Amino acid sequence: MCLASSSNGARFVKRLACALATLESVSVRTYWGDDGFWVCPKTPGGFDVSVEFEGNRFVVATDTGSEYFGDAEPAIKHCVYSLTEVMRLQRTFRGNQVVRSELQTWNGTNWVSSVFTGRVFIPFWRRKHVENVQNNVLTVSQAEAAVADALQV
Repeated sequence: MCLASSSNGARFVKRLACALATLESVSVRTYWGDDGFWVCPKTPGGFDVSVEFEGNRFVVATDTGSEYFGDAEPAIKHCVYSLTEVMRLQRTFRGNQVVRSELQTWNGTNWVSSVFTGRVFIPFWRRKHVENVQNNVLTVSQAEAAVADALQV
């Protein structure tokens, strides 16, 4: 589904925000921007997700950074599924500083990293620990319904 104009991209983003807002069991706060929105989980064990239409591409951002998509469908799926139990953010700390963040997807048997960011200068002398955070605000079936609503023509 290639985008013909910027108005189509903004339309998909707004449709996704509306589809998420119609789900009663979703405990997220949605903040509208010009051509995007941010989903902030109310639970302390989650992470923020945003989607925006910028020029001729979609930008989906989490704590690991931004991913760019030319088509609506993969961008919307990435945004929505990051609100389910099939995606998580794994943070590696040295002391109290995050030195690496990885966005991981459950493939049915184990977690697979897709995107990561890290620091160049790491305080290697500090104690290392790993923390996993997830946004369990949507079930997979709710996510599929939200994607279908957003992509309906």
